[in-house]
Amino acid sequence: MGSTELLTRLEKAVNVRGDERGVSLSTNNAAVVVVLDLSKPSPARCLFIRRRTSEGDPWSGQVAFPGGRWSGCDSSLFDTAVRELWEETGLDAGRDVEVLGCLEDVTPRNAPDMRVRPYVAVLKNRSASVRRGYEVEDVTWIPLTELKRRVVKIYAKRLERELTTLGYVAEPDVVVWGLTAKILNRILDALEPLSIFNNR
Repeated sequence: MGSTELLTRLEKAVNVRGDERGVSLSTNNAAVVVVLDLSKPSPARCLFIRRRTSEGDPWSGQVAFPGGRWSGCDSSLFDTAVRELWEETGLDAGRDVEVLGCLEDVTPRNAPDMRVRPYVAVLKNRSASVRRGYEVEDVTWIPLTELKRRVVKIYAKRLERELTTLGYVAEPDVVVWGLTAKILNRILDALEPLSIFNNR
């Protein structure tokens, strides 16, 4: 499948503008950015971060999309998304990526009061350098074909117990689960409903 068709599928899946009218934003709101590189000849790939190990962070060490909580300096969740993208990866929403829109808000199972808005973006500057922000241990591009859907066992720090859940794995040690896996599943459904990607 060509990059043009993949882009068309993404554009159909997203809401071009996240409607925030009448919404009172707080630190219970957050935003993430799913950055996809659809350039040829490389296979379509997705940008992930690994959060830095930190004693006070319930998502410490997890693989995730760039993002974070709304801050008082943000006039919208879009502002939150592009600010966090810059802080955690060094990618600029105007220069390096094009934000297509957002998916429906999602809520973490272990934080029912939180609403997370996933924005979807495509890389437009292939020469852009990706760097690690202060809260990030690693930043990596993973081809979508290397993400395999599996039953995984993980230790949920916030729940203080081991969980068995559906997620995605990639070599050598990438495990995507929880909210990030839920968002990734929506992206893969949008890109390839017929499951030509060998990960489903």
